[in-house]
Amino acid sequence: MSLLQAILMGLIQGITEFLPVSSSGHLAIFQYIFKVNTDTGMLFEVMLHLGTLVAVCIVFWKDISKLFIEGIQLLVDAFVNLKTFVVNRFQHGNGTYRRIVTNAYRKFVLLILVTTVPTGIIGVVLNNVVASASNSLLIPGICLVINAIVLLIVGSMEGGRKKVKKTSYKDAAVIG
Repeated sequence: MSLLQAILMGLIQGITEFLPVSSSGHLAIFQYIFKVNTDTGMLFEVMLHLGTLVAVCIVFWKDISKLFIEGIQLLVDAFVNLKTFVVNRFQHGNGTYRRIVTNAYRKFVLLILVTTVPTGIIGVVLNNVVASASNSLLIPGICLVINAIVLLIVGSMEGGRKKVKKTSYKDAAVIG
């Protein structure tokens, strides 16, 4: 892979990551059309995505740090509730439970977790399909067409801009 190809792939990743299109699909198409061999397998693509993640973390530092802090506090409250449950159940205690979702950030943390589970399951199940996607344009092409159809359908539906407060866990699972 030449330096120019690496720069172009970085630009493709950077531009398409924030558009409602598949950055990975566009990278696969670019690699196929221009016969780019990264010599590292998927490592270069992972590093491109890592670069995007770092950029997002820098730009949204305040929100991400608040999400992280609220996520830790959410875990602490969950473990305290578990301890309270055990004490109440087996030692006939009368402890009160802490409320887990106390603000929008905590709910957003839970929504992210709920969204991640189906995505992770699909990733594990379709691992071989994803690995073979770089050998042909068929799979990325089909996925891009499916993505476009879903975006067109969802974009024409009412209620497409929900706030965290009105988003259900079912919505998050479907998004995942």
